[in-house]
Amino acid sequence: MCNLAIDEKHQRKGIATSLVYECERQVKEWYSDDESRRKKKDEENVDRDILYNSNNEMTNRILSKTKNVMSDSICLKVRESNKAAVQMYSKLGYVTVFEEIEDPKTGENIFLMRKDLRSLLPSLSPSPAAELASE
Repeated sequence: MCNLAIDEKHQRKGIATSLVYECERQVKEWYSDDESRRKKKDEENVDRDILYNSNNEMTNRILSKTKNVMSDSICLKVRESNKAAVQMYSKLGYVTVFEEIEDPKTGENIFLMRKDLRSLLPSLSPSPAAELASE
């Protein structure tokens, strides 16, 4: 997930939550393939994540040390100051696994949050976003 934002006049209506659920549903679909294919894709995705974030040494170290754990998860970054987003992600099962300082002058922290996918894999039920779209 990258840059999830909801226009102010449409906030607090469950739209962001529905979008997150839809992302999770899509990930479940991608990773419901057979185990060997899943492991290969996980390794490729973690390697891509490490390359994409190559300017962030701490994140790279965490991802490389926890490669097996992180391969069964969804990760995102969110500013600590965005209290509403942090609260929403926490309610959705995301846990802060690392804090990094974005700007040493302001002390703004960025949370790396993670949600375990293993609990999501068995169910491929329609997401709330899909249900909203059908209404």
